Amino acid sequence: MNLKKKKRNNLLYIIFFILFLFACSKKEEDIIVTIGEKKITSTQFKNDLEEYKSLYGNADSSNILALFISNLVEREILKSEAEKLKTDISKNEIESFLKENNLTEKHTKIAEISLLREKIAKLISKDLKADDNLVKEAIKNIPDVQPEKIIFYQIVTNKEDLAYKALDELKNGASFEDTAKKYSISPEGKKGGLIDYLNADEIPFELLNALRKLKEGEISKVIKSPLGFHILKLKEIIKSKRLSEEEKKLIAEKEALKELSGNMYADWLAKKRKEYGVKIEWEKIKSLKN
Repeated sequence: MNLKKKKRNNLLYIIFFILFLFACSKKEEDIIVTIGEKKITSTQFKNDLEEYKSLYGNADSSNILALFISNLVEREILKSEAEKLKTDISKNEIESFLKENNLTEKHTKIAEISLLREKIAKLISKDLKADDNLVKEAIKNIPDVQPEKIIFYQIVTNKEDLAYKALDELKNGASFEDTAKKYSISPEGKKGGLIDYLNADEIPFELLNALRKLKEGEISKVIKSPLGFHILKLKEIIKSKRLSEEEKKLIAEKEALKELSGNMYADWLAKKRKEYGVKIEWEKIKSLKN
């Protein structure tokens, strides 16, 4: 072997050795959560937690952190089980869910887990039937008269000038949903201000009086209440009516099945958590917060 070739080989050995030492010295990431074969690393956990915080607010409290971890575990189990059941969520389904719930693309993961939960709950409870005794008990809780219900959007501010600024933007063509996300301090503001099926007797008088004067799709002026300054947009008013026995029975059956299905899904998820051998490294999670 000539000298030039020998020097080249020695150089290659040195480079290989340095790379080998670097690979050996590189610290492996901590595994924070194990769900079956799925391993959640510290980086992935922190990234998912930050995303969750951006959607649900401050995640520093132990309660929010526990909810995040529960959501994370459920999501991974649902994704794995959906593959086994050959069940998936289409892009159209996600888009429809986001639109119906006044959410944006950043809420896609929420849409996915909600839709998967609904599909799997239906699959495991497809043969479920509510017995007569359960329906009879449910009927007792259904009033003879269905109260008036109102669906509407609202923007709430704590400053009058901000309310009028929002109203001016609405008059100039801004969408109510975007304006609510921009200005409203009320929790539903993040979802575009939609308040679903609220009983009329649960709505403050000042707002109820204004809503009853609006036509569907019409926007109110600025309304002052003890809660702040409001702008309302009426979606629908469902008039009060007396329910027939058959209508009450149908509602009772639906409610009974919903309760049974929810209980069945909760039992199914608890069983799957055991099957997957969910392991949560709480001490490592505590160290991530420091």
